[in-house]
Amino acid sequence: MTVTFVAGSTLFKIGGSDVWFHIATGRWIWEHGEVPRTDVFSHTFVGQPLVYTEALAQLIFFKIWEMGGPAGLVLLKAAIIALIALVVIKLCKAGAGPTALVLALWSVSSHFRLAVRPEVFSFLCFAVATLIIRRADREVRFKVLWWLVPLAALWSNLHRAGVLLVILLVVAASAWLLDARRRRGAAIALAVLVLVMLGSMLNSSGSRALTSVFEDAGGEAYAKLLTEWASLSLDTLLRDDIPFTVLAAAWIIGWLVRRRHLSTVDLTGGDGSSWLTKIPYDFEVGTVIAMTAMAYLRVRFIPYAALAMTPGVASDLNAAIEALNVRTGGRLRQGLLHLLLWSTAVSLIGYHYDTTYTPAERGLGVEWEVPVEAGEFLAQNRPPGKMWNSFNLGGYLLFRLAPETPVFIDGRTGTLYGQEFLAETVEASTNPQTLAEQFQRYDITFAVLEYFGFGDNKFATLYASPNWVLVYWDDRVVVLVKRSPETAQYIAEHGYKELKVGQVEQRIDHWQEEPRKRELLGELIRNTREAPLSIRAHYMLAVALRAAGEVEGYERERRIVERLANSRSLDIRVP
Repeated sequence: MTVTFVAGSTLFKIGGSDVWFHIATGRWIWEHGEVPRTDVFSHTFVGQPLVYTEALAQLIFFKIWEMGGPAGLVLLKAAIIALIALVVIKLCKAGAGPTALVLALWSVSSHFRLAVRPEVFSFLCFAVATLIIRRADREVRFKVLWWLVPLAALWSNLHRAGVLLVILLVVAASAWLLDARRRRGAAIALAVLVLVMLGSMLNSSGSRALTSVFEDAGGEAYAKLLTEWASLSLDTLLRDDIPFTVLAAAWIIGWLVRRRHLSTVDLTGGDGSSWLTKIPYDFEVGTVIAMTAMAYLRVRFIPYAALAMTPGVASDLNAAIEALNVRTGGRLRQGLLHLLLWSTAVSLIGYHYDTTYTPAERGLGVEWEVPVEAGEFLAQNRPPGKMWNSFNLGGYLLFRLAPETPVFIDGRTGTLYGQEFLAETVEASTNPQTLAEQFQRYDITFAVLEYFGFGDNKFATLYASPNWVLVYWDDRVVVLVKRSPETAQYIAEHGYKELKVGQVEQRIDHWQEEPRKRELLGELIRNTREAPLSIRAHYMLAVALRAAGEVEGYERERRIVERLANSRSLDIRVP
């Protein structure tokens, strides 16, 4: 039942950018029968070598999408999370209550990474690798380590964090070298390590699979621009990820209690008379230290650190329950404590799911913020020339339009575009001069811009320019086309003459003085037809109809606005 709750807590709609270029790459691999070695989806880096591709995960995503659409992908992710939960239960070897609680703390602390992306395969592979190594450690039987070799080959084709298996083996070998009973295991672990490194190279990027994750982790531009690449801070621990803080604190307390029973290494070379001169150390301690160090560098590694802590915390909680039972002379009902911990775990999962995701975000579909309608419009009415697009829109635009219409940028920042280009493109969203330079350098003829609602002035200079014409506008996207002989026919067919971003609201507010009421109203109606799910489009039309005295039309549009707002868990009313 705990597994069901943990997996169910990940049933939220697909959003973001990354999954879309993974699906598109999987589609390309399926259609061409090979992994792309160079970029085929952008016009800015076309032909440039791809550092790494998670080809197997991308193929899986594409085929699941082809068979089951977004619902299939969300259910696939939930199934992977369920498998992780089952592995954690095997790892913990504790009662139902402690195991449920550490699972809840792991899932809640890791929720920001539990999206539909190849990384979820890494969490599963990491858990399986940890299970194999801990079994070898516990049973002092090391032949099971050889299973890590095929796991390495599989992992490196699912996600580029496969190099973490190398770290796990180094940690295991170092711990076993300190233990006379397990010293033979260290030699086997080192032999397996060599084969694991070779197995990890059996992918389209070869040896880069062993280094690319660290190259990205060291990127300061990524850390500034992408939250997932930020360093772990005290603010994050105390405000944004309290469950991880609780899990880490519980592990540290348990480690302090258990330290007398662990192997120790004397760092001073002295007689070791004080415990301060020794570090209690075993495979679990080494793994937690290594993964916490990774998490400190970049918060995206928090799920691995949390996974490394779960067996120890569950075991400590189990031991605490048994100790309490002994101290009370057996009068304590352990079952009630396990039930209390289990209830706490379920409540934590339910509370987090209820407060983190709105009703509109829960389920098996696609989030409204994904530019589906804009992508469909552009696919049916492709502007001539080259596109500039906002970074957050690139993934879906690549999925829907490329390679026929290549994108300017998308989420493949660590594998293709690099930090400098990413930083410049993000700056262009707020700096008109940088934007103009990019337009000129890359010969841009149309722009697909991220839109943030009324009052959004990010691209105000472009909106006001007579050289750029609006051709599409919804709640998420604005599409502008540059005036030129190349685009003249397209603008004649799709360009708006009256509707302009940043100006139409004022014209509606002064409706009685508006000299071109009929033309403006006609384009407002056209906008609702081209973007039927746009709250903004229906809202502006409703306000214009009210000003024009068309009560029936106003009521119709008002009801549409409220229905669309309710579907997104928003409270919007037309005055």
